[in-house]
Amino acid sequence: MAIKVGIPRALLYYRFYPLWKTFFTELGAEVVTSQPTTQEIFRKGLKKFIGDTCLPMKLVFGHVITLADKVDYLFIPRLVSIEKDTYLCPHFAGLPDVLRAIMPGLPPILDTHFNMKKKGITMKSIYEAGKRFAKDPHKIYRAYQRAQEEYKKFLERIRDGVTPQEAIQAFNGEEVPPLKGRRERLNIALVGNPYTIYDPFSSLNIIQRLRNLGARIYTSEMIPDETIEEMVCALSKRIYWTFGKETVGAAFHFLDSEEIDGLIYIISFECGPDSLLKEIVDDKARGGKKVAYMSLVIDEHTGETGMDTRLDAFVEMIRRQRTKKVRIGEGVKQGSVPKRRLGW
Repeated sequence: MAIKVGIPRALLYYRFYPLWKTFFTELGAEVVTSQPTTQEIFRKGLKKFIGDTCLPMKLVFGHVITLADKVDYLFIPRLVSIEKDTYLCPHFAGLPDVLRAIMPGLPPILDTHFNMKKKGITMKSIYEAGKRFAKDPHKIYRAYQRAQEEYKKFLERIRDGVTPQEAIQAFNGEEVPPLKGRRERLNIALVGNPYTIYDPFSSLNIIQRLRNLGARIYTSEMIPDETIEEMVCALSKRIYWTFGKETVGAAFHFLDSEEIDGLIYIISFECGPDSLLKEIVDDKARGGKKVAYMSLVIDEHTGETGMDTRLDAFVEMIRRQRTKKVRIGEGVKQGSVPKRRLGW
């Protein structure tokens, strides 16, 4: 019987799941993921967690609880840095220790250490994690290479215009509706931390809500890394948070785009870096007139009715602006909808 490794459907699941699952599967393990976040999962985690932190971090405790009696190991990586010269939120680095302290009866935790600031530590951690499933270091390395290949395919799907959620569905062999068959009339960019945007519970399923309003969604993952770096280089100081840099760079790019109709910036309440970086994006948005802009602060108390009201008003405002442009004649025939294509 294969060893079962549990991966919570939270935090960086939405960025690295294909990489992690392929690695463990190639070593003969069976990967088990928790169910999509529900109110019950959130409440289970909230009973165990004590302290003030953002909603995405609270959710992971509920996911861990639902997996605990179904797996032999829990994969909770110790994430310090995933790219050169940047860091992740300190909560990521301490999460394995916090879980052990709060829930001592959990299965063994695979706390693979990722820190691109220290040369060689990531590969050493990968070998340490792989030793539990295979003694041959060559097999572990081949599993890592195969995981990298699948991860590149995952990123390519996103570059083609699907969201990370849909790219994960495609990775799992599930059917994803083709982009050509969709009838979106507006181009809406959505930026923020991936663990906030792509969890349907924490974001109140904002992607589907916008699509129901006739919007095509663009995210920061669809923008090349070089473009992100170019955008943030204009700032007086470097942003040392990985997802903060990505969010600000993507927001700057979208706000300067002729093809984007609106930008929505989602942040989590009680996230310190988000609250600071939001001011940078707000300032950029105030200085431009090309793209409609709205920010949303989300926590567990955010209601669906309030979300619908704000999204309806935002989309209606964009449509009225476009109708006004058609009427005054800016090279567009009355009643037509201009074709828009992002040239990245």
